[in-house]
Amino acid sequence: MANTRQKLAGGAVIGVAALAFYLGTQWKGPGLGGSGTGFGTTATDSAATKEVREPDLVGDEAVSVDTSKSSSGAGPEIVSIIMSYEDYLVSTTGDLTQTKVANLSEVAHAALKATGDAQGIRVRVYHKKDATVGVMDDLKRKLDQVGIPAQAIQYMDTPLE
Repeated sequence: MANTRQKLAGGAVIGVAALAFYLGTQWKGPGLGGSGTGFGTTATDSAATKEVREPDLVGDEAVSVDTSKSSSGAGPEIVSIIMSYEDYLVSTTGDLTQTKVANLSEVAHAALKATGDAQGIRVRVYHKKDATVGVMDDLKRKLDQVGIPAQAIQYMDTPLE
């Protein structure tokens, strides 16, 4: 008799767990697995403008970065960044021979304007043999601060001449 009760109890537990799993995958509200962006915000609110604090890079002021994309002023598909010694050289044309020296804020603004290619790459990072480790660390930190996801950045292994 006890064996039958254990089987029924075990079956009921498995049934409840299966039902909870099914309902959990079907629920589309905010939270885990949901399509919402959180309570009180919408996707357009969070994508329109970000406030970035850069106390160690630009002083103590906040930099307002507009991340909304307009069809009339569409940015480049990919921004190329070449790290050379302690400098950043930026190309928005795809031609690595046409670059301009930029600071981290300018690099971040250019990266935010990039629309991305078919794989979602927005920033391609090259380095010369003389590039310092700190330059790479600062660039990674800055791109993370402004919201460029790591999977949208491609780091090239082979140094440029």
